[in-house]
Amino acid sequence: MIGALVVGILWAASSFVSGGSDGDAAEDAAAACGVFQRVPDDWKRETVTEENTYQLGGAIALAQAAGQRDAKYRALATQAQQVQQAVVSFDIGRVNQLVVDVRNTCDEL
Repeated sequence: MIGALVVGILWAASSFVSGGSDGDAAEDAAAACGVFQRVPDDWKRETVTEENTYQLGGAIALAQAAGQRDAKYRALATQAQQVQQAVVSFDIGRVNQLVVDVRNTCDEL
């Protein structure tokens, strides 16, 4: 199951990142931040479910798309990519901290 989740998050992240107008960047960033607010606060092995992983994948992809379109969102994109790397490597403790970091960045936008 973990393998399927990893493939899912990678697919979701790669499928959203493409060209678009600069006006979409703010909407993508807001959508990503909204999802990061809804994912669990406390990540542990049981928290890495298919649903939560797909939500993270979508948020990561939207954050990366926003960062590609507008430099204002590059920090958000970078942090989202770090979340992706932590999920893929199954570093759950790091996912906890990184999600908090992304939420803090979202609060500053």
